[in-house]
Amino acid sequence: MQLLERDKFLADLNILFKSAVNGTGQIAAVCGDAGIGKTSLVEYFTQLKEADANIYWGACDDLFTPRPLAPLYDIANKMNSRLIDKLEQGASRPSIFTSFLNELHDREPNIIVIEDIHWADESTFDLIKFLAKRINKYRSFLIITYRSDEIGFTHPLRLAFSNIPTKYFRRFELPPLSKDAVNNLTKSFGRTDESIFVKTGGNPFFITELLMNTQENIPATINDLIIFRLNRLSPDSRSAVETLSVIPGAAEKWLINFLLKDHSLIDEAVECGILRVENNIISFRHELVKTAVEESLSETKRFEKNSAVLNILLKQKNSKPFLARIIHHAARIGNKDVITKYAPLAAKQASKFGAHEQASKLYKTALQYADSLSIEEHLDLLEGRAYECYLTAQIDEGIQACEIIKEILRDHHDPLREGENYRRLSRLLWYSGKDDEGEEYLIKAIDILKEFPHGKQLAMSFSNLAQIYMLREETNTALKWGVKAAELARSLNDTEIESHALNNIGTAKMFAGDNTGEEYLKKSLELSLQNNFQEHACRAYVNLGTVNLYKRNLSEADNFFSAGVDYANEKDINLASLCIAGEVALTKLHMGNWDEAFDVSYNVYAISKAPVMDRLLPITIIGLIRARRNDPGAFQLLNEANELVYDTGELMKLVKVKASRAEAFWLISKLEENINELKECYVKIKTSNNPWAIGEIAFWLWKGGELSEIPEFIAEPFRLQITGDWLGAARFWEDSNCPYEHAVALSDGNEKAMKKAIEIFDSLGAAAASQLIKLKMRKSGIKSIPKGPRKSTKENPSGLTGRQMEILNLLAKGLSNSEIGNKLYISSRTVENHISTIFSKLNIHSRVEAAALVHSNQIKK
Repeated sequence: MQLLERDKFLADLNILFKSAVNGTGQIAAVCGDAGIGKTSLVEYFTQLKEADANIYWGACDDLFTPRPLAPLYDIANKMNSRLIDKLEQGASRPSIFTSFLNELHDREPNIIVIEDIHWADESTFDLIKFLAKRINKYRSFLIITYRSDEIGFTHPLRLAFSNIPTKYFRRFELPPLSKDAVNNLTKSFGRTDESIFVKTGGNPFFITELLMNTQENIPATINDLIIFRLNRLSPDSRSAVETLSVIPGAAEKWLINFLLKDHSLIDEAVECGILRVENNIISFRHELVKTAVEESLSETKRFEKNSAVLNILLKQKNSKPFLARIIHHAARIGNKDVITKYAPLAAKQASKFGAHEQASKLYKTALQYADSLSIEEHLDLLEGRAYECYLTAQIDEGIQACEIIKEILRDHHDPLREGENYRRLSRLLWYSGKDDEGEEYLIKAIDILKEFPHGKQLAMSFSNLAQIYMLREETNTALKWGVKAAELARSLNDTEIESHALNNIGTAKMFAGDNTGEEYLKKSLELSLQNNFQEHACRAYVNLGTVNLYKRNLSEADNFFSAGVDYANEKDINLASLCIAGEVALTKLHMGNWDEAFDVSYNVYAISKAPVMDRLLPITIIGLIRARRNDPGAFQLLNEANELVYDTGELMKLVKVKASRAEAFWLISKLEENINELKECYVKIKTSNNPWAIGEIAFWLWKGGELSEIPEFIAEPFRLQITGDWLGAARFWEDSNCPYEHAVALSDGNEKAMKKAIEIFDSLGAAAASQLIKLKMRKSGIKSIPKGPRKSTKENPSGLTGRQMEILNLLAKGLSNSEIGNKLYISSRTVENHISTIFSKLNIHSRVEAAALVHSNQIKK
């Protein structure tokens, strides 16, 4: 097929290639729907550059669980380098990646192509991020391809993209062919059927398949057309194609040598346009063809083909490189012996590579055949599953695994295992918002474990108990158990538990205003990073960010959270990623970046199975932003957060929920209705000695006229405001880059200050606060009250935010929710939520009405 309407993309790729050759490496991401022509474009481009650069291709596999670093295996084989030895020996990723860069440097200039990155494992995403940070210093051009519709908002590829400087990164989304292009292509096949454009939507693969079909009638589905093409093959060649269809991704020639005796069968399929051969790799021309062939197989054939591939993989001397593939084929045919033998090995390998989602799935696969396992093997799998579920935020599934362990241990007494299971269950229960129940299990664990020689299980239980009291901000008790855990850990030479305990000690100190705690936290982070304690490193990043966020050191907090997000995504620890998301959203909220705070929060809120502890802040932030903007649904969300927060035990989240609710009542001049709730919270937090927590609630009690005395421990900006120094408080908030808090402080000042507050509120879209202060000015007799809206408000009379205007204009262009989400890098559900708010503000009920408003220029485009 000739390349149509792709000249601009080829020209842009050529510009990037020239830049790479001249010494500034580049990255291009070529994306689009399945069959849109991504591979065709890149193949055409690389053919043009064969004389100018070394070209290396690698592909990600559509495996049951992706094979770690699959593309790098492909590339290493084509390089004939020693890199393959490092891969098969299980060398560390930094060592492998550095060796790869060295190889590229020795062979410059290079074009590296990695196909179908949407199927990549976590290790491959790490490779992309590693190259992204360094490729600009090499004469190499990295091209990656992926399917746009496979990349959701939370997909790791989005994070990888966000970390690549735009000056040497370009993304090319290939559009469908235009109607004219399709008609011209149709004519080149000697046909004049204009309905092909409508039936294919301009997808080049569908078009080509239809045009290559010599029948008069167009088949009802693309699958029918593919089956028709398969029928042109001889029975033996079709059987070979069917065999290849069960192999994820591409098939290596060494594997084909075992599977097929007659290689001419492959040649026949290549001639028919079904397969392609490149170096030592055989693959389908289009993934859709492969999928259609595999789905057409009878159960008997499916079993036969997968068994054949599986038997070959099992006969290899070194099975480590093939563990994921072995499980893939064994799962397809339900071979429990193979699954129970190799799935635990594959799970441990996946976990080692930081692929915790895959590890969790592999444990789950093995547990389907638990009836054939010994009690010891069954418990090992359940414990592995529980921990991987914990790391990947599958809290309910983790609790379920622990409950099964409890049942087994009732009949097979093992106190040490029982104690460790109770400890593990306590953490999972805490994440589900059941703090008291979690503590009960932790006390049970300690009671059991202390009867045995004191070991790491008991030390970790002590540290978890310190963690509970640290989050409750009961400082003295947290420090007592934290010190006890650290001392026991040191006596056992257990650096991992020591790092966990230091984290709890440091955070507890910082919450209480003791800045020496930062040393403990940073030491915890240092030990965790040095020893690859992934979970504990994530906690250290989170807590270092949180204590800075508490004190409104927003830039410092943002730095720690950004590093934590990178690390958590690199290590596939979803639990930390979700936790940090709420903290990041709160940081953005304080900075005045409300659209960003809303989008981050909504993406967590939309995950129905996200742990309660990770949903609380996002729910609260969405509700608070809606209250500040006078958007509907604020109290519904804040009430939901209020119901969830009571059983969590975490003081910081309690304060944020209660303060947000108080502000929402204040904004509608009904703060008196919330006073009793504030008083109840104030009694609880006064014993914490946390000046920021105490100050935030004390401030709202003062606003409601119910603060009897200034507390001993109170953060400076709240003390200044309460004592009447509104200007000092305003300066503090301005210096801290907190514009909304700055305006709230000014609103207690003189006429000039109140006008400045209204200006800031309007710039933020804080309609409720702006209206409230105007009302205050009127009641105080001030005549000169800002009346007219700012220029941008005149052009946008309904008070749409910047993000809402973006979405409205894209909606008016006819884009779907998913298309809008892809352009703005937000989820479809977030787009849907914004559209609902837009419709409410504009008092319209359909996308047609929205488009009409934009096109009629009633709203500025």
